[in-house]
Amino acid sequence: MLHTMEFRFGSILALLFWVFFSTGCGGEDPVSEGSEKDSIKETVSPEALEKLPAFDALDGTVDHVVHLCAGCDFSMDGKEENPIEVGDYTLHFCNPHCAKRFKTDTDGKLLSLETPSE
Repeated sequence: MLHTMEFRFGSILALLFWVFFSTGCGGEDPVSEGSEKDSIKETVSPEALEKLPAFDALDGTVDHVVHLCAGCDFSMDGKEENPIEVGDYTLHFCNPHCAKRFKTDTDGKLLSLETPSE
């Protein structure tokens, strides 16, 4: 009987672990709200725009696309279906929730981000 309870507990933990990590940092399923390309150009300060080249280079390719999720401090891969345009750059986010949070204060979020050191 104890073995059965341990198995159920382990199964529940495994399921919770899978659900948490499969949804990304935002904890929400991707939905259509982030599928359109959003553009933020006028509301971002020159100081924030100056940080974008370093963020662009994080994946080893300078292509004006930030492929790592800035909403997760570059710890997750971004997805093409969750883009935001900032200046001449496109930022990919891991899910629509991250993109939406980032969009609420793009300038402040960009200014607060640091380029991860290797």
